[in-house]
Amino acid sequence: MAKTKICVIGKIYEDCSSDGQGIKIIELIKALKARYGADQVSEASYYGIKDSKTAVFRLLFRAFRGSEHIVLCARGEALTTLVKACIVINKLFGRRIYYVLVGGALPEALEAHPEMVGAVASMAGVLPETETVASELRDLGLKNVRLLPNFKYIRQYAPEELKPLGAPPYKLIFMSRISEFKGVPEMIETVRRLNSGGIKYTLDMYGLINPEFEERFAEIKKDLPPEIRYRGICNAWKTVEILHDGFVQLFPTKCPTEGQPASLIDGFFAGIPVVSAQWNSCADMVREGETGLTFPLGDFAAFEEILRRIYDDPSETERMRPACLDEAKKFLPEIAAAPLFDAIEK
Repeated sequence: MAKTKICVIGKIYEDCSSDGQGIKIIELIKALKARYGADQVSEASYYGIKDSKTAVFRLLFRAFRGSEHIVLCARGEALTTLVKACIVINKLFGRRIYYVLVGGALPEALEAHPEMVGAVASMAGVLPETETVASELRDLGLKNVRLLPNFKYIRQYAPEELKPLGAPPYKLIFMSRISEFKGVPEMIETVRRLNSGGIKYTLDMYGLINPEFEERFAEIKKDLPPEIRYRGICNAWKTVEILHDGFVQLFPTKCPTEGQPASLIDGFFAGIPVVSAQWNSCADMVREGETGLTFPLGDFAAFEEILRRIYDDPSETERMRPACLDEAKKFLPEIAAAPLFDAIEK
């Protein structure tokens, strides 16, 4: 087998359009192929074999043997499995490893496993999505940290394409995992309360239903009013067109270690601000009053108050829309992926 310049290791599978991790890896591979040529980028997927140590070890061994650079795209939870295996195998090959992070959990993982700090520090680069995570990693002693924002190859609307908001009811859009930890039950109840005296908002929900939430969500759906709908899974590269018709996007997550949610990037490209919970890296992603409005994590009374306020004064949302389009420029692939290109070409 001919050696390639770069091998991307990650959770890669045929239909990952509803999986933020899978989407990120697909976009990363696109960017690398555009930069170095399709014949210089190979893939190694641990999807479906991650529970078999033998199968994973063989996969990684072939990846290291057959390439000059390794791009490992994984969550922080992979620290003691994939990362440890890569470090061990690399003692034979001496490749440059670039750890592209999914989400923001690596600092917590390293604090729980301090023995792994040296292993991660030995990599050619650790590339988190947000400055908050980058700062936390530097505080742990890592010197090899480079910021690599999330990015997508999607349509960007122009300012002149922004549609008038129109009259109520205003459309709210949720586009993420349908799960407890994303704040879905509380979001639905909030919208129901707001509509109790007359329909102020509609709510369209898109996303993969987490297996552990399927039974409860099935019960919730039985009692949904017509203005609150689950719309299934949308194509990850057609999200902008859907979001473009919305009033605001909702992101009421209860998870503090979110990274850079792709749906928020999609919203910026669509020119739609977000009403979001303040996860650890939220301030790196949402500019308060410019690209979105935020509330303390888990404070759904504050969430409801924001929705009441912008209903009463929709000009607040209107003012943010051009800033969202401007913010989207940070997430253009040729700009966002530059730190990884620079690390590889160093």
